[in-house]
Order: sequence, then structure tokens, then C-alpha cells
Amino acid sequence: MTINYEEINNYLNMTRNTENTLEKHQELFGAEKLFEFKQITSALEHNIKLAENKSRKLSIGIIGAVKAGKSSFLNALIFNGENYLPKAATPMTAALTKITYSDKPKAVVHFYTQDDWNAIQRYSDLYDEGLNKEYSFYLKNFAKNRDKIMFEHSSNKPMSLSEYELKYNCHNENQRGAKELTRMVKDSSLLKKLNGEEEIVGDIIHKLDDYVGANGHYTPIVSYVELQVDNPRVKDYEIVDTPGLNDPIVSRGIRTKEFLRSCDVVILLSPCSQFMDSHTVNLMANNLPEAGVREILVIGSKLDSGILNENTNDFGLAWKKARLSYETQFDKNLSNVKNEGNNLEILNKMSAEKVLFISSTCFSIARKIRENIRLDENEQKVYDNMHGVYRNYDDKYFELLGGIKQVQRALNEVQRRRNEIIEGRNTNLLDNTKNNHLRTLEKILAETVSSRNKLETTDVEALKNRSDNIIDIIDSSREKLMYIFDLAKIKSDEKIQQILPQLTIAMSQHQGISIETTTEEKHYTTSSWFGLKKETHFYNVTNNTANTARVIDNIKMYSAQCQEFVNVEFKNIFNKAEFSQNIKNVVINAFGKSQQKFDEDDILLPLNNVLAKISIPHITFDYLPYIDEVKTRFREGYARNDEIHQLRNLQSELLNKIEIEISEQLVKALKEITETLNTQAVSFADQIENELCGELEKLQKQAKEKERYIAEYRKFEQNLREVKKTYNSF
Repeated sequence: MTINYEEINNYLNMTRNTENTLEKHQELFGAEKLFEFKQITSALEHNIKLAENKSRKLSIGIIGAVKAGKSSFLNALIFNGENYLPKAATPMTAALTKITYSDKPKAVVHFYTQDDWNAIQRYSDLYDEGLNKEYSFYLKNFAKNRDKIMFEHSSNKPMSLSEYELKYNCHNENQRGAKELTRMVKDSSLLKKLNGEEEIVGDIIHKLDDYVGANGHYTPIVSYVELQVDNPRVKDYEIVDTPGLNDPIVSRGIRTKEFLRSCDVVILLSPCSQFMDSHTVNLMANNLPEAGVREILVIGSKLDSGILNENTNDFGLAWKKARLSYETQFDKNLSNVKNEGNNLEILNKMSAEKVLFISSTCFSIARKIRENIRLDENEQKVYDNMHGVYRNYDDKYFELLGGIKQVQRALNEVQRRRNEIIEGRNTNLLDNTKNNHLRTLEKILAETVSSRNKLETTDVEALKNRSDNIIDIIDSSREKLMYIFDLAKIKSDEKIQQILPQLTIAMSQHQGISIETTTEEKHYTTSSWFGLKKETHFYNVTNNTANTARVIDNIKMYSAQCQEFVNVEFKNIFNKAEFSQNIKNVVINAFGKSQQKFDEDDILLPLNNVLAKISIPHITFDYLPYIDEVKTRFREGYARNDEIHQLRNLQSELLNKIEIEISEQLVKALKEITETLNTQAVSFADQIENELCGELEKLQKQAKEKERYIAEYRKFEQNLREVKKTYNSF
């Protein structure tokens, strides 16, 4: 499809006029909505530049949870298994990297533009405004309730701002990310590098640490890194290697989403041990932009570990069972997530029928066998396990398990359809942008109408009285709120103590070992009378054999039972729904006794915003290392006679370790909940006050010039309605 550039330019001119209108009326609505509107415009401008480049390469994004094996996968796919791309030591050292072709290898570090940094600084300022506002409420209430707070928390002075910030939970992702970056800039001279880029040659990977490392000097101002490699496999593509979903560095996670908007094709990498579970499907759907991505390729990584979990000594059967199990699991989880009705555009691009499976380790083993290169320690372990477990295993199967050729064929098919994919991307470019702009305008209009209605029906004195009344109501509820928090902590601790013994009881159900007994008749001959008489003596020999498959089953079943039991019970350990309802009842009842009339929805919305900051940890457990230990100790897959006692001891030892590890996770999770409750108990009432009184403060200032502001609101509302009509008819 040919893009109508005249239409695009007209749309952009209209949008710039709209942005000017919004900026002139910034004090009438939340600043984050203006930034949101501008980001939508920036995305359109970027995508238009992509569309103008007729010869551009397909852009492929690689995403997956941290530790999904993205670097190993790319090393196999692009660099034939060589460890060119380093594995991140921790999620904090992962980098957003674009890989492109060049006959002269180098790295190009791209710094943020000045416009980027201005937006980052503004978001950081909004973070500080929110923090300082909440802290001022805390100080005011500390002074008012000094005796009570000192009695309950043994503190004779309020927290400092830096101490309070540790308890501050900003719910705006952009503000948290921006503050993270501005805080990392220790030297203001760094900002002189904005709008620029730097080339790195020679020992590229080592030198990059100063630009993308967790403590790198230039890390906070680096937008992304472009690795230009002399490799024919990337001549037709540019590949965006993301740090991973659930990125601990918020600012980088936001940048990752921006990069993914420009990708035509996305490869989702999910380890077979937790292949595309509901949590992963939701995580990926929520992190992928709705517009832009045309193709999604789902790949199960670390297939070697997955196949070894199948209880059979036949490799072909294990291969089929593993694939069927993963495809069925993915199909089921995908359907469940689709039924929730969210992110359907992205979810509909995923299909269990097109799933590919790979093992970067097996691919590397196959290459090294061909080239007669010594395996590293991990590769040798996988090699020994495969040959030890499967009687019919052959070295040729490593290439099959590697699966990289299948991925290359899939990418070749994508490249064949390049024009179709790019044209499809451009088709809905303007419509998607227009709909996103309209949604933001509607949110701005709703906010301004609500503020104007409140301003019209009140005055400065009434607003001040209402604000004071809210503070008095919250103050009257502090003791009850504190009691609910303390009770929740006591109940959580009691529940944990009830759950821990259940793990030991469950272990007793998974101790059995199947022993097969066979009897073999043997004989020996004796001579007497100087060898003149011979006698044959017969006797039976009993052999006992225990298959390790039963032990592996016990480990898997015990682990699965514990994890399911713990996560189900954990919802009862800290029943957030019950806790939240108790909090709401206290607050709503307190407002209900007031002489002033309060709309319940006006109370519940900010109350829910505060409650949303209290999260429940999710416990996950990886049993694969314990299974590997069984397979390493008993490589033949069974124990004989005296070895059975060793197998029993090993099983008991491993089950005990599993119990200890899960118990430790439970205690750790309880500690997290307790720390969260302690933090929120001190500042919860202040946060509610801040949420409820925040808009009233703005309206109090405006009420001093009530008629002027009401006129401004009405004029702005009319402008917004006209603007929306213009967008709808465009």
C-alpha cells in the first residue's frame, strides 16, 4: 500500500495544533495525559520514517522472560554457536541491543536526544512532586499524632525524606523510570553527549560495559546499542535483542516497548520448563504494543531439559511426548487468557500450531562434534545425560534437538513475505494513531468536566472545609486502620506456621520406590574322592532392581503438589480481597458519619489506587536441578541390589532439600508481606489523604478566581469536543 504523505502531513499539522492547545491549558488536567498524547505522535513520526525507507530490512524483536536463553539463542542463530553475545551476569547488566550488518564490525552507542531527556526530566519532576506532596502529608500527621505514633513504633522523630522515599510507591511507570535515570546521572557533564553517538571498535564487548553495565558511567543516557557485525545471516534483517520482560530497570523496560513498536516480527522465547504458562502469556501480551507487530513466532527454549523429564528410555517417544505436552499446555493457557478479553489483537497472532522448539546447547554440541572440538562442562553433562538415559540415542539427534535450522527456515519464509508484511504494517498506521489520540483526548475531557462540576458547586471556604473534614475523618480512622494492618500480620504468621507441617506430611506420599525382583538359578560343581566323583549343586540368586523413573516422578509430583498447595494457600495467608474490604469498610463508614456528603465513588477510586500498591508475592520452584542430580548419580537409569539403598537415601535427601527450599521461599514471602504491611501501616492513612485532597488543593487555588476558571474549563471543554470531531472526521 502506498502511504498518502499529504494526508499524513495534514494529520501531523492538526496534531501539533492540538498539542499547542493542550499545553496552553495544562493547569486544567493531569500532565501525564499530555505526555501520553505526545508519545503517540512521536511513534507515528518514527513509523513514517520507517515507511519512507523502501529498501529497509525487516525488523525482528527477540523477547522473553529474564533467563529464557536469548543470548544463547542468538549466538546459535547468527554466530553458529560461538559465544559472541555475552550472557548477562544479572538482569541489571542486560542491554537493549540492535544487531545489524556491516563489513566493518563495530558498536555504535546511541545516546538520548535532548527532547527525550526533556521528557525524562519532566517525568522525574512529577515523581518528585508526588513524593514531596505525600511526604508533607506524612509530616503534618506525624506532628498531629506524635504521641500515638511514638507509642506504636518507638520513634521520637519523623522519617527523613530519603527514608520515606523507600516506602513511597509511585504507581506511574514512566515517572519511576525517569527518576531512576536522573538519579543515576552523577555528573551533569554527561548530558553534553545528548543527541550524539559514539563508535567502539576493537574489544567491543569489554568496552561496552562502561555504556550498558549496571554501574557504567554512561548507562543512564544510553538509549540503545547497535552492534554492527560482519555476518551474512543478518544482511536481510535487523534484530532487536531486548533485556527481557519483567525488566528490573523500569526505564529500560519502557524503552524496550518503544523499540518493539518498530518491529515487524517478534520471536517469543519461553523455556520448556515453564513453557508459555498463563503468567508468561499475560506478561508477553501486556508488553507487546498493539500496533505494529505483524508476525509472532513462539519458540520453546532449553528443549534438552524438557525431554529429559519424560519418563521413558526411548528417545523418539520422549521427543513426541514432550512436544505434545508443551503444545497442549500452550493452547490451553492461550485460550484461558483470551477468555479474559484483553490484548486479543496480540493473542490472536500466537498459535500453538506454529511453535518451534530449540536447544542452543544441543546445537553447540552438534557443531563441536562435527568440528572435533572439546565440549565445555555443561555441554558434556547434557551429552552424558542423553546417552545415559536413552538406550537408542545417537549423536545425530543433537542437530534435531538444536532446532536452529527450523528457525532459519521460518525466518526465510518471513523474508519471502517481506513486502506483504511491511505493507500490512503501513495499512492501519494512521487509523491506529488516530484511535489512540482520541482515547487520550476523551480521558482529558472526562477529567476537565469532573473538575469543572466540582468547582461550580463549591467555593474556597467549602473546599477548605471539605479538605479539613477529609483529614479529620482519616485521622479518626487511623487507629482502626492500624489494627487491620496488625491483625493481617498476625494472621499471616499463623497461617505460615500451619502450612509448613503440611509440606512434611505431603512428602510421605512420595517416598515409594518400585523394586523389581528376579530370581536366577545358578550352579557349581564339586569334586570328591580325588576327583573321581563330581556333584552339581544348584542355588537361586535374587536380584533387585529399582528404576530411577519412579524417583524422578516422586520429585516432580512432590514439587508440583507443594507449589500448587503453597500458591493456593498463600492467597489465604494474606487474603488481599478480605483485607481490602475491611479497609474500605472502615473508611466508607467513617465518611458516612460525616455531616458533609461524599460520593462513595470519589472515595473508592483513590482508596483503590493506594490498595493497589500492596502486592502478593508469587512462589515459583525449579525442580530440574534435583532431577539432574538423580540422572547424574544413576546414569544407567536404575539401581541394583545394594545401590537401591543409595537411591532411597538420595531420594530422601532431595525431597528434604525441596521441602527446605520451598519453606524458605514461604518464610521469605511472609517477610515481604510483613515489610509491605509495616511500610503501608505507617503511611497508608497519609496516602489516602493525599489522594483525596490532591485535587481539592488544585480546586482551592482555582476557586479564588472561580468565574474565570469555570469559563476557562467550559471554553477548553468546547475546544476538546471540536478537536474530537475533527479527529473523528479525518
